[in-house]
Amino acid sequence: MDLAVADIAEASPVPATGDLREDLTRYTRQLLGTYRDLRTSPVVQALGSAVAQAQGSDEVDAVRSLMEPRVQAFQAMLDAAHVTRIDGLRVIELVLAPALLWSHFGMPLDPQADTDRLVDSVLCLASAPS
Repeated sequence: MDLAVADIAEASPVPATGDLREDLTRYTRQLLGTYRDLRTSPVVQALGSAVAQAQGSDEVDAVRSLMEPRVQAFQAMLDAAHVTRIDGLRVIELVLAPALLWSHFGMPLDPQADTDRLVDSVLCLASAPS
């Protein structure tokens, strides 16, 4: 599992420069590009490896182990931009989840057409009044 987590972090690093729009746009465009072909995506291959390793174990703990470093990386992105309205898990729900879901349905999101829409969804929640 640790190797799969490291592979994901290496294949799809999460930037945290303090400019949330720029960081999230760069990350999302790259992510959607890698999800265009699930057979060759290093991120999807690492996810598949992690799922295979989790077989027979507590699957909830396995998913948590796989996702927690990603949640922390997105939290670092938000912290660098001084965003407190949402957390790293919300970024996964708004960016990673739809990207992976549509890819598995055979209709991957288009980096050119869908990046801004996903990023704008995150920014809308991040800047919404309390």
